[in-house]
Amino acid sequence: MQCSSALWPSDMPTPRFLESYKTVVVVVVVVVVVVVWLHLQIIFVDPGYQIFQHLYELFHIHNPVS
Repeated sequence: MQCSSALWPSDMPTPRFLESYKTVVVVVVVVVVVVVWLHLQIIFVDPGYQIFQHLYELFHIHNPVS
């Protein structure tokens, strides 16, 4: 377990993991907020609607217009 001892020093094994975990959680929350905001812009805002519509179509290719 030399790799784990290098990644997890005996001085502070968990704090580094908790810090990286908090960073991941913050990034995920920010992404979710941005996605929800974009969907709200698509629904409620008329100016620049086509730009958001193009983004929406790019990310929702699985719903083709038949």
